[in-house]
Amino acid sequence: MTLKSKLKMTVFNSINILDVLLEQGLRKGLNLGAGQNWWHFNWKGIDKLDGNFLNENSVLPYEDNSIKYIYSSHFFEHISNECAENLFKEIKRVLRKDGLCRIVVPDYESLHMAIINDDLTLMESTSFKGWDTWEKFNIKKDNINFILHWFANHTNYPEEEKLFMDKDDFFRGPPVIPKSEVIKAAKNMTTIEFGEWVISHVDNDLIGFGGHINIWTHQKLIKFFSKIGMISCKSIYGNSKSKVMSYFDYQNDRSIISLCHEARFL
Repeated sequence: MTLKSKLKMTVFNSINILDVLLEQGLRKGLNLGAGQNWWHFNWKGIDKLDGNFLNENSVLPYEDNSIKYIYSSHFFEHISNECAENLFKEIKRVLRKDGLCRIVVPDYESLHMAIINDDLTLMESTSFKGWDTWEKFNIKKDNINFILHWFANHTNYPEEEKLFMDKDDFFRGPPVIPKSEVIKAAKNMTTIEFGEWVISHVDNDLIGFGGHINIWTHQKLIKFFSKIGMISCKSIYGNSKSKVMSYFDYQNDRSIISLCHEARFL
């Protein structure tokens, strides 16, 4: 076990479930983009409202200043800036003045630098090694494509089609881009510019099927939080000021590949 893995397990093991329950009490929590069947005591996970996925017109079903904690992990890369702006406004409306908001997204700046520096260690540290179906679509299982998958993974079936993975022509992965073009673009663009360039290679008809369509950076998260009167800073994975949300980080461990931000009102 690596030193990083040992540290990760030390943090996770220090999160006592009883402490989580004692900390939260009856204070409400909201998990945006939680996924189907997600449940935690006195929390609500929301993917859809009135049958529609969260979007630029969504109104969260809570009164003003009523939610103590808001959490979201690897969801904001799936939505447009317009949808994100609306959800940040809704966060401002429903979060209590003493509340805490934690957002976790892919660490795109580290992914970007891994391409520029031809660094294999980042992706080798993760469990993701591509899909077996990539060969049918002429996508090699290599470092570049593993990274591009995080920038612009997409599928050829709508997310709500539950059995799409059983279909013979199922695809989930990155767009096909020559390696030389990827390296050249990465070296000449900012992280957001590069990410948007990669996403532009995805067929427009597939953009709305639930893949990665938005690039987040440290400064972009600060900007979005600042617009709603909150101050945010980077946070260590699994080390929230809330034990509840520290626990959530490790319900689906993406510690190697994540950027975490935590915010409070000014």
